[in-house]
This record gives sequence, C-alpha cells and structure tokens, in this order.
Amino acid sequence: ISLAVPIPNVFANNDTLSTAARLSLDTQALGSLNSSSDKADWFYVNVLTIGKLTFTLHVPANQDFELQIYDKSGNRVGGSYNNTGVDETVVVNMTYGGNYYAKVYIVSSGSGSYNLQCTYSDSNRSPSLSYPSLAPSSGLTTTNFLYQVIYSDPDGDASSTRDVVIDNQAYR
Repeated sequence: ISLAVPIPNVFANNDTLSTAARLSLDTQALGSLNSSSDKADWFYVNVLTIGKLTFTLHVPANQDFELQIYDKSGNRVGGSYNNTGVDETVVVNMTYGGNYYAKVYIVSSGSGSYNLQCTYSDSNRSPSLSYPSLAPSSGLTTTNFLYQVIYSDPDGDASSTRDVVIDNQAYR
C-alpha cells in the first residue's frame, strides 16, 4: 500500500526579499516550488560576526532549482546554477555582520520540494605551500628557472595573488 501525504509549504509567503523567512544556521528549511504558482522562496540569515557562510540547496532529481545570495542592499553576491537534479552550493565571504539573503527559484516547469541549509565558519584558515621544486638547480644569469609549489587551502579558497618575491621584488 502506498500513501501520499502532502507536505504543507510553511514558507508560502516568502516570495520576495522583503518577505524573506528566517533561516537558522545549521538547520534545514524544507520548502517547495511550483512553476505556475510559487516560483521563488526567499530566506535570510543574520550573523553578527564576519566569517564565511555556506549555503547548500538540495534539489529534486527531476527539477532545475537555482540558488542566489544577496547582501543587505539587495545586491547579488553569489549564485549556483547547476543542471537539473544537481545540488547547489554557494560560499560567501562576509564583508559585514548582519543579514544575508538566499533566493531559491525554479527554472524548469513543474514542481518539487527542496531543503536549504546555511552553515557559518568564523575563521578563515591560512593556506599552505608544499612540495617546492626548482629546475634546473643551478645556472647562469641567462638561465630560465622554473620554481613550483603546491598551493592548498583548507577552506577551499582560491589564491588571490601568485607572486614570487626575490630580493624584495615581486614576479608574476
């Protein structure tokens, strides 16, 4: 025997930034979208200390839902636009303490349920450089040298600069 139980959309009235529903950190918000009547849901998180926010949207296998993040002024600061059935993740390095907004919306026709979660990290850990190599190991002033290192960042951040400094002079 199969029984279908409808799940009420408790976030039915959060269709704009100004009516965004509160999203508590480390808690999943369950919602649903319908391409003919409820095309978007908005949420906000409030964090007072600058850090990193990670928004994760788990989407239905047969739907194309997207995720966009906005600052307190309504400017988009991030987004994830994966294909149908692929979860969305957006990481925001906060520039202020306060509200950040998440917009979940449906791209394709149809309907489906989703869950949205936001986690917070209050520190940005330092990257590391490892496995340095130099080739050739010696040469003349006209010799081109290749210096390589492996960059890794425990937070997944890309490097912002790629300079080598020799005798107080930076080279790119």
